[in-house]
Amino acid sequence: MKEFNFKSRKKEYFKITLPDDRVLFISTPSKSLAHKIIDTYKNFNDKSVTDNIIDDLYNLSAMTMSANKDNIKVTKEELIESIELTDIMDYLDSYMNFVNEQTNQKNLKSLTTP
Repeated sequence: MKEFNFKSRKKEYFKITLPDDRVLFISTPSKSLAHKIIDTYKNFNDKSVTDNIIDDLYNLSAMTMSANKDNIKVTKEELIESIELTDIMDYLDSYMNFVNEQTNQKNLKSLTTP
């Protein structure tokens, strides 16, 4: 009998080190978080940079960082205090590259496996 167990499957993580030296292993997003990412990027691309957009980027970063292997919560406020906006944008780009790589690997595997 074949079995699929969500708890025991091997996952890939995106490793980051925060300015306070905490290390987080971040997973790919859930569906609800993926929708928030898409909405934030759409708003960012459709508008000029405003305080609301900047808050959204920091909030999105906190949400993605909080989706980590050890369930360590990261707040928007602590990121605002310790990380510059350009670094937040670089983090989000790197995280999205990781997500795209993971998604593409899974799609290719399922397409080539009978």
